[in-house]
Amino acid sequence: MLKNYRPVSNLPFLPKILEKVVSKTLTAHRTTNNLNVPLQSAYRQHHSIETALLKAQNDILRALDRGECVCLVSLDLSAAFDTVDHGKLKQRLGEELGVAGEALKWLDSTWTT
Repeated sequence: MLKNYRPVSNLPFLPKILEKVVSKTLTAHRTTNNLNVPLQSAYRQHHSIETALLKAQNDILRALDRGECVCLVSLDLSAAFDTVDHGKLKQRLGEELGVAGEALKWLDSTWTT
């Protein structure tokens, strides 16, 4: 029956594609211009939580080998992006990563919708 057919929507598909394109473009820009923070593990190729944990473990073991006291503080920032100040993010994207012009205007418009 005709009433059983529903319209097809590509809406969820298109934003996913766009997100991937923007992510790959920004990642390539950061890598090409050497803008990555040296010890950042997230959002970098060949870096992950495992590499961050290995670095922390190595630092702790080396300090203990030298007879130093070690203290580790761990924070759960899983919801941190929910509280991002978009004005500051826009400023950092412009000043530190060189995102400008239409690209910066487009990103800014996505945060207000």
